[in-house]
Amino acid sequence: LEGCWELSDISCLAALTSLTHLNLEGCGKISDISALASLTGLTRFDLVGNSSVSDISVLVSSTGLTRLTLTCWSSLIDISVLAPLTGLTHLTLTCWSSLVDISVLAPLTGLTHLTLTGCSSITDIGVLAALEGPSRIPPPGGFAPSDGPIAWIADNQLKGISAEPAVTIHATHAFSLKHWEGDRLESGRALLDAAATWLGAGIRTFQVHGWRYSKPMRVDPESCLLVSQSPPLVLAGDAFGGPRVEGAALSGWAAAAIIKSAS
Repeated sequence: LEGCWELSDISCLAALTSLTHLNLEGCGKISDISALASLTGLTRFDLVGNSSVSDISVLVSSTGLTRLTLTCWSSLIDISVLAPLTGLTHLTLTCWSSLVDISVLAPLTGLTHLTLTGCSSITDIGVLAALEGPSRIPPPGGFAPSDGPIAWIADNQLKGISAEPAVTIHATHAFSLKHWEGDRLESGRALLDAAATWLGAGIRTFQVHGWRYSKPMRVDPESCLLVSQSPPLVLAGDAFGGPRVEGAALSGWAAAAIIKSAS
């Protein structure tokens, strides 16, 4: 039913008890999805571009769901009702600007893909640890592990920014979201335990910090955006050209060049 813009009543779907895939993308006038209660055979459900539905608890009837997409919600929906859907492997929750805590999804241990594009409360947990001796991190002093809770680990002494042996650890987006509301020290210890192979020395002390808006979810391929030539107004930052400090710096230089050429 993708693109049925005028569709507002889906009660007739209740009779389709053998339905396995339902796509309601673009059906913005639908406000009641209670008819899905009888669709116990659903394995995939897509509700995209809808801000009228306020209750998704009916989805607990579809215990066979493996893929679920819910996007473009104008207000926070109670996602804790999704916790019983332990068969989910793919979950997409995008454009939920008020979504902060996804710890209620912890029971979904079968998830292999979680997409949170446009959920502006993006978090990152980082650890700075002073070591008793040199780490085992190879030159040039930093890398991104292929799996686990660590997105990046760096040896600050090898990088030339610390006289003492010290490492910086950044958690993955998934780990940060899961542990954001938890105890910071416990989160830090979990990351240090995950990094034990690369530390190679005892830990003298460590600090944990969280950045709620740590990275852009969508990066524009352009280096910056010229909004106005007179007076010159340019948007720049890590949402242009590439994330992280490097992307922000390059974007700033590009913005400066545009302003200079316009003056």
